[in-house]
Amino acid sequence: MNQQNKNIALTPEDQSSTSTSKLLPLGLIGGSFVTIVALTTPFITMQLKSSLPYMSTPRHKVEKALTFLSKRNQKIIANNFEHKDIGTSNKARNITTQQKQLHFVDLGSGDGTAVLAASSLGWRATGIEMNPTLWLISSIRRLLSNNKKIRINSQLKIGDMFAASVSQSS
Repeated sequence: MNQQNKNIALTPEDQSSTSTSKLLPLGLIGGSFVTIVALTTPFITMQLKSSLPYMSTPRHKVEKALTFLSKRNQKIIANNFEHKDIGTSNKARNITTQQKQLHFVDLGSGDGTAVLAASSLGWRATGIEMNPTLWLISSIRRLLSNNKKIRINSQLKIGDMFAASVSQSS
């Protein structure tokens, strides 16, 4: 009986399903490999372009620094208006207007933690990142944010942080 089973030829349909079942795992492995290489290559090439390492700053430290700067800026603006004869309602309105002009620029924004923290605190925030993988991650984090203020106040750009103009930041 074993000899009869050996002599039975496979039909073309059986051969195609057999080859497909063998190629599917190979395709998944190959596709996974290509994806991993595509996502990690920017980290390797960035090291060739710049000797600066990627190191994420903890969000609580960014928030603490920005809160300090906001308070410092409020004091400076308040001191500038105390020396002028301006009514208190106009003074408060002018201080609020000045505060809205604060702009945070993060050169080498990485995963966007600092930019998202700044925008959540009411700053206009711009992040400039060379690494397309990190830029994509930060852009997705921005879009998926539940806080509307973050999406409105922040922008993330892909580009060379060494060539970026920061003349509009304050």
